[in-house]
Amino acid sequence: MIENYQVTGVYDSRTIKCLQEVGVQDIIFDLRPRSFNFIQKHLVSSLLKENQTFSGRIGLWFENEKDFMIQDLLSEVLNFVSKDKVFLILSGNYSVEFFKSIELDFYCIYQQDLKVQSIISNSSFKGFYLYFDFLEGLYTSGSLNSWVNNFYTQIFRDKVLDIILLRDWDSNIFPSLVELIDFSTICLPINAKVEVCFRNVDINKLKSSFENSSSYLL
Repeated sequence: MIENYQVTGVYDSRTIKCLQEVGVQDIIFDLRPRSFNFIQKHLVSSLLKENQTFSGRIGLWFENEKDFMIQDLLSEVLNFVSKDKVFLILSGNYSVEFFKSIELDFYCIYQQDLKVQSIISNSSFKGFYLYFDFLEGLYTSGSLNSWVNNFYTQIFRDKVLDIILLRDWDSNIFPSLVELIDFSTICLPINAKVEVCFRNVDINKLKSSFENSSSYLL
């Protein structure tokens, strides 16, 4: 049973305190402009200042963001959190030079056209996030086994990396998924299933959803 959990899309202090109470190791701020949980950079700094007692790691999720914008936010965040407790999640397209220049722990959202070799050569690269819906689609089409074999062959020859499953609170995990893929962590989203209304988290629902989710197969 996996014991490492993250929650992405955090946008308020109440949620951060609740997640600390239930034992979530990492919270992630979603800085993708098209995300329902998009949070402005200045609010990230404000929340980190208010919650410096949070003991876990802080993730920053960017998509197709300009290099200098990422560095700008990092300079703010590192005023409140030590460098070893901050990590990046990157989705979309970035240059090979950018991947090589990153000196902070970072992860990538796996996508079929990702230039894997330009990423894994950087010692700061720690692993991939895989969407459950993507894996479920492979399973339904009967191609999950072959995809997993190719994935491991392509990526894990010379390096030990984390594989993190991005799933919803009620995703119906099928047993062969955890038999085929060695997930290190589960990442769960703030969404309507744990909110009273849009961008208003129901703390009791969040706690019960986490308890139910962590009691599943994963």
